[in-house]
Amino acid sequence: MATRVTARLDPRLAPARRPRSRAVLSLLCALSTGCAELAEDDAPTVDTLTAPGPFCELSQRATPAERAGWHSRLWSAATVQREIANTTAQSGLRCSPQVAYLAVYARMTAARDAARCTQGDPMKPADPLDVRLNDALSDAMTRNYLDIVRRCGAGTSGALPDPADPGGLWCELHRDALRDNRDAVRVATGSTGLYLSAHLALAVSLLPHLDTVWGGTGYATPGARIERLRAFKPTFDAFNAFLARRLDTVATALGDAGLLRGSAFSVAAALGERVFPSALAFGRIRDIAWSRGLGLAQAIPRGQHPWTIATAGGFTFAASPARASAAWPDDGAVRAHRDALIREAREARDTLSTPLLGVLGGHNFVSLGPGTAARAACLGR
Repeated sequence: MATRVTARLDPRLAPARRPRSRAVLSLLCALSTGCAELAEDDAPTVDTLTAPGPFCELSQRATPAERAGWHSRLWSAATVQREIANTTAQSGLRCSPQVAYLAVYARMTAARDAARCTQGDPMKPADPLDVRLNDALSDAMTRNYLDIVRRCGAGTSGALPDPADPGGLWCELHRDALRDNRDAVRVATGSTGLYLSAHLALAVSLLPHLDTVWGGTGYATPGARIERLRAFKPTFDAFNAFLARRLDTVATALGDAGLLRGSAFSVAAALGERVFPSALAFGRIRDIAWSRGLGLAQAIPRGQHPWTIATAGGFTFAASPARASAAWPDDGAVRAHRDALIREAREARDTLSTPLLGVLGGHNFVSLGPGTAARAACLGR
């Protein structure tokens, strides 16, 4: 029996028309970046990032009901892992090199979320505003990335509006991987390059335009917020060493997903020698993304960032599919930053996307093809 559904909205938001059918609601949740589990009398939440709640408290101490209530503001660590698993299942690409980075992403986000909630860890900021910024940056990047996988994973192109995937870089990577029979390690490392460059730069550019994140802080304009973000940079930089320390996590995740030909130990060693020599490699790529993101944020007029929507409480992050028709502002400076971002992302992708041949590499589309022993072993995990 259909029940009336009432969305949990920030009290400052105007009421919106809501679906009455639970079946329709569940379908919309599946097509978007996901909803909290629905109980018969439990209202869903709006899939936008409003004023973020405390991520660490949400992840460590919240009850299921409280987690559902927070969903309109921030995904918990448990929600992140559930949505990654859902995306893997919904993409229909399990045991394919196309989901290599998704397998790595699950492990890395789990480690990231633990680190940013550990007292004394450099990734756990002390300043309350830096906590908000850290939470908002991570949340926006995860939601957009999972939407990218769902839309680009089949190797298609042009599946996303340009502001979500500038130049179609993500869809191009998936398409080229299938065309060239690339192995899982190469897909994962190339994806890392895109995630740490264009994807990160876009999320950084979003931060100064999120009125709901900056509410009550006194930073009222994007320009003032950009200046304040410079104090957030040490927290941002703490991720460089975190990434460099976890090459074994990358290799183990690929091995556990059944995507490696050889041992995870050998792959980790090869990655450290050939692909990710040190935190400096990550730092350089992320520094370029940081600068590009701030430049793009400065160039975009207030209220025109394509990742935002207007609400009664100000501009907030518009989670997919609300951005389906998003477009860049018609501005020369914005176009220049967008074009430079694409060039920098291609360089980062090509720098990290080094194939590891033979037993050091990952399985490719042929070796994981229908009827192969490798595919049977992968599906049996």
